[in-house]
Amino acid sequence: IFKQYPCIFRVDNFYEMFNIAQVFAIQPLPRGKNVAIITGSGSIGILACDELEKQGLILAKLGENTIQSMRAVAPDWVSLKNPVDLGPSQMITLNPALKAIFNDINVDSVLFLFTVPRLPLELLGVSIMPSLRIIKNLSSKFKKPCIICVFGSRWVFDFILKPALRFQIPVMARVKEAIMAFKMMYKYNQYLLSL
Repeated sequence: IFKQYPCIFRVDNFYEMFNIAQVFAIQPLPRGKNVAIITGSGSIGILACDELEKQGLILAKLGENTIQSMRAVAPDWVSLKNPVDLGPSQMITLNPALKAIFNDINVDSVLFLFTVPRLPLELLGVSIMPSLRIIKNLSSKFKKPCIICVFGSRWVFDFILKPALRFQIPVMARVKEAIMAFKMMYKYNQYLLSL
């Protein structure tokens, strides 16, 4: 019955329902299927790529200008092809990478996989607020949705969640849900464009 109605989407549980509804409520609809992934862990980025493929979305091919912009601030060992694996340099390269990726015409959605553990966050007294402000401004400017997926303890999740909600940036613990949200938003946008 769900297939008969183009704007009714099936989810598997309440977590998916509420998380995906939240993304619809506070993020712009993607124009296409191309997703950029920013991560601090290459292995988590690859898992997200696998889920993208399962959901029928596309790993965005980043433009040369995007890669050059990131290369100007990133160490040589950082992988700047999508998924962008900033590794331990994440705290200094994240904001320039976000700006370059949102500005890329080949990118329709941005998935940020936050993988920094609790101890460095506490020891360094890191604030995520400047990055969240940049995400909010760029998402609004370029009309591209962004979802943050947090890998780590409940403390790390809350460290991101509380300030992210102030900037209306959705935060999830499961990559599958984030990618499902992008897929459903894309399908909904295609339906609206067909009217």
